[in-house]
Amino acid sequence: KLGGCPAACTLDWLQLTPNLQELRFSDVPTQMFSPWFLIMEDEDTGILPDLRTLQIHRGKGIWDNHADPDPLSLTAGVLYRSTCHALTELQVLLDSEQCDRALLDFLQRSTPPLEILSLDVRVVNPRTYNGRREHFIADILARVRSVRELRLRWDLNVQAATIMRVFSLQQNLRSFLPALESLELTNVIAPVMTFVDTIYFRYRAENRVLKSVSLLGCYAQPSGRPMSERWGFGDFKPGDNVSQVPPSFDRIQDCLSDGLKLRITQYAPDDSF
Repeated sequence: KLGGCPAACTLDWLQLTPNLQELRFSDVPTQMFSPWFLIMEDEDTGILPDLRTLQIHRGKGIWDNHADPDPLSLTAGVLYRSTCHALTELQVLLDSEQCDRALLDFLQRSTPPLEILSLDVRVVNPRTYNGRREHFIADILARVRSVRELRLRWDLNVQAATIMRVFSLQQNLRSFLPALESLELTNVIAPVMTFVDTIYFRYRAENRVLKSVSLLGCYAQPSGRPMSERWGFGDFKPGDNVSQVPPSFDRIQDCLSDGLKLRITQYAPDDSF
């Protein structure tokens, strides 16, 4: 377990421990300035053949909205420099488009049998955000068909309508996260029916695998409308009477009666996974 932002040579000496099974970077600075900027995409990658768990958690520092919007930060450096064919659990901070590209490249190169995936998506400058990162995240999720547990933490400053639309389309069930058993969405803002359809179609699928859904600090907002027009869902937890489900989710009452576990809280924990 490594804290802060280790030197760029860290992965070089990690090659001396080829039997390493867990690697965690904690309290990674969100200011995004680090020696990993010096690492280029075409550098040789190191293979960690036995690595099962890789985690990169953001720190609680102040976010710098004036930082370079697309630098090569710690997450991108680690992902560009690593190949992990046996990885089953991945938790990463994605604080730039460069990180999204690095993760996509990592998955294409490693083809790991992922079972647990946690993505903490941050937007440096919401004023210049153009929605392109949603397409990268959708491409990433399309490449992890074996994932059983997905936790996606979005940035409250921007919508995630594109991601939720991909989730909610019935025709995507067999190709987009077909093994998904547990879905946790945090700080996701999207049209309300994309949340409802995601739950309903996945739970009513012919080869149903979905067992639980958690919506933490999520909001409904019509596409293209200002942030001031979003609204919360209220609260609901497993064990509550089905009739108490927030009105927007009336359509899935039968799913709850059949055993789906649904948790909705209006306030999300103020930290990374």
